[in-house]
Amino acid sequence: MEPRHIITDVLIDGKTFPIDESAAQVKLSTLSAQSIAVTSARSTQVIAMTLSHTVDYIRELGQVASKIPDLYRIGKDQEASKPYARFVDGLYRLISYLEVIKKAVGIVGDQVGQVEPAIGPERERGLLDVLKQMLEAQSNKDWILLAALLEYELMPFMDKWARDLSGIRARFQSLD
Repeated sequence: MEPRHIITDVLIDGKTFPIDESAAQVKLSTLSAQSIAVTSARSTQVIAMTLSHTVDYIRELGQVASKIPDLYRIGKDQEASKPYARFVDGLYRLISYLEVIKKAVGIVGDQVGQVEPAIGPERERGLLDVLKQMLEAQSNKDWILLAALLEYELMPFMDKWARDLSGIRARFQSLD
């Protein structure tokens, strides 16, 4: 079976427009275009690149989160609140990345083997359970519990996620 290709960029008169830019902008640019070129990549390459960015993002989130528990433990909850808010926002962004990955994996079917444990509903439920506990600790202003949940529940969870997604990325890269 021929690998599927995904358009990654449109080149109009030498200027690159990433595919995620609005179609309207590209349409307006094509009215007076002298040349138009399209760049594509195999779907497995795009998915591997997305997985790589996601793993990097998980590690960045981990660096932000690693500083938060100690701030809560020493009573600097005001100082911890800003990186904690950035971290929680980052988790929502991570979840949206994982949704994109799940959809993209559907493009290539079973070519990479089992990916369900790393991005499936069981992993999502585990994350939601920890997040609910964190929200409850936060609403109760139990900063020590929040610190413990971050350090001993969420951080190991995210480390495992990064390792699992790295393994999936390697399987996609091996398809090229």
